Amino acid sequence: MLASRVDDAARVCRLQSLWSEAALRPVNESTIAMRGVLEGLCTELNATDGSWLVMRRHSAHEPKVSGENFSDVVEGMQGWSPVVAMYLNPDKVLRRVLERWFMHARRNGIDPMSKEVMKSAGRPRAYIRDDVATDEEWAGHWMARKFLNYYGVGERMVSVIPLADDCECVVLLDRPVDGDRFTVEDKHFFFMAISGLRSLHRNLSIERGAMFAKKPLSRRERETYCHLLTSMSEAEIAERMGLSSHTVHDYARKLYRKFNVKGRVGLMALAHGC
Repeated sequence: MLASRVDDAARVCRLQSLWSEAALRPVNESTIAMRGVLEGLCTELNATDGSWLVMRRHSAHEPKVSGENFSDVVEGMQGWSPVVAMYLNPDKVLRRVLERWFMHARRNGIDPMSKEVMKSAGRPRAYIRDDVATDEEWAGHWMARKFLNYYGVGERMVSVIPLADDCECVVLLDRPVDGDRFTVEDKHFFFMAISGLRSLHRNLSIERGAMFAKKPLSRRERETYCHLLTSMSEAEIAERMGLSSHTVHDYARKLYRKFNVKGRVGLMALAHGC
């Protein structure tokens, strides 16, 4: 009993250190901060991969989901769809991951974990595979056989934090095909870890254009956005990015329009929640 309490206390201390490291990062380093969090949680929970993404709810009169395989998401996912993501796995790109998922979901129906996540939209929550399917059900489901196995994943755990009525952050941790399943204790720790990072979720969502922007930011726009939150002049930003001052100024004006702010000061105020 004593050893268990000591282990729990040590785990909480490691989590506090993880939170502190993330909090010390300035607002323009949200991607770096989240990568550190995902890597730390993978180490703590014996996961091999971690992902962060934002789900947005779209109205029937606001068709922001485009492309052949994306048109079914508004109805099938109760109006929710992923809009931005970052992965520890450098080979993963949101559009390609979604295309594979939608290909199977359109043919065979939405997987049980996604259904459960969407059913409880609007409140903080976490799930492990045992919460949504039996061993037999999961072994025979396309999600396990044709989707997760494609990425070498055997077990998945998900935690969700709402940021607004129409915006939620989803964090995923994965273990390999031959790995141990996640436990209820793992889920509780994971949920606590993710719940304590609301400001980081918000900052990264803004940086990616998933909150307040008219549409997600391109890679160059994200880079420009992060530099605009520093004391560098546009000329210095241009030199850092290897672009002309005119191009950087054009990126900056596009960002101000996307976020509907009045210049750089407005962008900084938005990023800092002022």
